[in-house]
Amino acid sequence: RRAPPSRRCSAMRPRKALRVGDEEAGSGDEGGASRRRRLAPLMRRCWQALCVASVVCWFLVVRSRRRASLTPPASPPAFPPQCLSFVSLVLPSVVNPSGRGRRLEAIARTWGPRANAVFVVLESSSEERKWPLFDGHACGQRYPRSLVVADETTGVRRLLWVFSKVGDADFAFACNDHTFVLAANLRCFLRSLLPTRPAYLGRALAQRGGGPRVVFNSGAAGYVVSRATLKLLFAAIDDDHRKNQSSADCRVDKATKWIQGNPGIFLASCLASLGVRAADTRDLEGRPRFHAYGPVRTATAQVDDWYRKMHLELLDFFSKEKTRPSVERGVRCCSPHSVSFHYVETKEHAAFHDALHLRRAFQSPEDEDAWMRDRWPRTPSDLGGYSRPYPKAPGDREDVTALVFRHLRLADNATSCRDWMDYVL
Repeated sequence: RRAPPSRRCSAMRPRKALRVGDEEAGSGDEGGASRRRRLAPLMRRCWQALCVASVVCWFLVVRSRRRASLTPPASPPAFPPQCLSFVSLVLPSVVNPSGRGRRLEAIARTWGPRANAVFVVLESSSEERKWPLFDGHACGQRYPRSLVVADETTGVRRLLWVFSKVGDADFAFACNDHTFVLAANLRCFLRSLLPTRPAYLGRALAQRGGGPRVVFNSGAAGYVVSRATLKLLFAAIDDDHRKNQSSADCRVDKATKWIQGNPGIFLASCLASLGVRAADTRDLEGRPRFHAYGPVRTATAQVDDWYRKMHLELLDFFSKEKTRPSVERGVRCCSPHSVSFHYVETKEHAAFHDALHLRRAFQSPEDEDAWMRDRWPRTPSDLGGYSRPYPKAPGDREDVTALVFRHLRLADNATSCRDWMDYVL
């Protein structure tokens, strides 16, 4: 018989034995809680140590990956297998001559090989022992190389002697060891020219010096002369030819002491008398390709007064279709296809080169700013007397990072070179 409901409910109640067990279990819980309280500080310390170790490991992994991603390529992408016959003549800079050896080393590690750099060195120097001697350009020849000039050959005679050693090269780009060259863009620029056509191209400036205006190309920014130009030049300077036809502008023996110290003025005057003049090499928006200052001073327009005045002398010289010559700040300072900058010391050479080849690795302007603050030289000894550190003002910083990381472009193949050439000389 089934028990009544009241008895069935009472049968389902816990018995006393179960209640005793419950009490024993409760006392066990109290002991476990006591042990947990004693172990809690130790567990907290272990957990904190584990968290710190995890954060450190994460930081090291991210840092190693970031460094790997920000390592510039060992060599920039190669151009198509075609020979571009030119050399870059790296003349001695009169600024900080004691640091020239270090600057040449920096050029050899950065733009020198692709720009076919030829280091002009003095006989009394030991620098020529570091690189093979230059004996004319040949396709496939490795650069940089050295060209040894006698110590007593100075001024105009040195410049002419160096040009005489170019040989059969189609073009020569003359600069000095403070010049930073965007080698890929220089190659593109030269591909737009004909070696059989006289050309004298760079950053045109003008000065009067108490006499008639002379328009010349800045030797600091560097300038290009073609094979046809050099042929005309040496024909005019040749002794027999000069006695009969050449103008006084091409007579080395008539050059004043000031001209001897400024051989670029002699070259410009002589070429102008032969009908070869400096040309407007700016792009269609009037932005220059060759620059006489470093990237920081160029982007922030912190240039000297004499430089501005030499632009004012060009108001009636440049093409009327373009904007008038002026010194502008921000990305308006420069063509995206710029060829050269100047007053770039050793460490700035390395930083500028790395920045140009790391642009795509950065995700934001903040990353660019952090990299510049970490890598750009700061001290006067690292920058020299004419360059500037990375600016402190936010607006100036934006101008510099926008120029270096977002505005300047590097050519990588012949097709892009054809697309870039937006002018006809």
